[in-house]
Amino acid sequence: RIALERHDWEAARTLVVGTPSTVPWDQYPQFAAIVEFARGLGAARTGHWGDAGAALDALSDLRSRAAELPIQYDWATQVEVQMLTLRSWMAHGQGNIEEGLALMRQAADLEASTEKNPVTPGEVLPAAELLGDMLQAQGLREDAALAYEAALARTPNRRNSLIGAGRSPAPR
Repeated sequence: RIALERHDWEAARTLVVGTPSTVPWDQYPQFAAIVEFARGLGAARTGHWGDAGAALDALSDLRSRAAELPIQYDWATQVEVQMLTLRSWMAHGQGNIEEGLALMRQAADLEASTEKNPVTPGEVLPAAELLGDMLQAQGLREDAALAYEAALARTPNRRNSLIGAGRSPAPR
């Protein structure tokens, strides 16, 4: 979380899955997915496409394993949001702007349709916030403001969403 919150993409890219070794990671694919997501997003944001693709493959496996968990909360959908987000930033980083935005909107919509698990601190990085970042990068500041507002409605007072909203004009 620290690397992602700081937008330290290189640090995120180099995270090690399975650390610390005292955690039985095989029992918690939803938590291993968080690390893979961080690695993949870091790789996509720094142009390491092979690493991003490997993380996407790992997330696909972890999504399948999360779907089999004998618990009520739908962790597989959360991993799906991570996969869509990673695919969106890969497309965006490779110059496929429209595809990246479409995938990021899909991730934000899917995340918005889910309930937050009450025992977790929330999404690692809210998809709506990442949509705002992508829109901001394209100079679509009013659209970005709407995305940041959506992120703040779901996760109030998030620092990066507040900063993004502050850099975007109020929607008309």
